[in-house]
Amino acid sequence: MIPIAPLQRTAEVLMAKAAIEIPEDYLAGLRHCADTEKGELSAFVIQAMLENYEAAEEDRRAMCGDTGVPRWYVKIRQRSAIEGGPVALEAALRRATATATHDVPLQTQPRAPALAHRSQ
Repeated sequence: MIPIAPLQRTAEVLMAKAAIEIPEDYLAGLRHCADTEKGELSAFVIQAMLENYEAAEEDRRAMCGDTGVPRWYVKIRQRSAIEGGPVALEAALRRATATATHDVPLQTQPRAPALAHRSQ
């Protein structure tokens, strides 16, 4: 039997990691671009991306406000036994999403600027 609590904790860690960390190969490519880019505006944008990444990693916050829509793809073998079954797993993933949204923090509710007054 696979206990549900470690699955939820792992999901929380993965969500934070996905929002904050950039894969090393991508970062190396971005640094290479910064070293070789000739266009003034392009070089500025690439440098800003690198600085934003460094700040996000140092402060343990999301790389940008638009962190996407969380999706979980779960493959379970036919004979896998998860504590509480698939419904409990879905609930744990929902709790992990809520926890990461609060703790990282991730963007909670994107809306058009014209509608922003509704939450005030």
